[in-house]
Amino acid sequence: MFGLLTSSFLVSDSPLLLFLHLLLPQGSRQEVTFTKRKFGLMKKAYELSVLCDCEIALIIFNSTNKLFQYASTDMDKVLLKYTEYNEPHESRTNSDIVEVDEE
Repeated sequence: MFGLLTSSFLVSDSPLLLFLHLLLPQGSRQEVTFTKRKFGLMKKAYELSVLCDCEIALIIFNSTNKLFQYASTDMDKVLLKYTEYNEPHESRTNSDIVEVDEE
């Protein structure tokens, strides 16, 4: 089924979710969306680390600069490995992702 696409998230056809979406103020909706998306991103990072046997460090700062982190192993070890890495590597920003989506 189709969902209602809003500026903050996709609301499924569930009447309860649509009701909550309309009931909550914009700031609260963003917090709910952030919490759900953050958990989803961390779950995907976990799955990638397990399925592909790779190390992952995920660092998130929310709009109030609160820090959230996920690491498949010890965060300090992964960050040390990152700072000591001197080879050319893939690096992406938001604009890179938008360009790929537009192609």
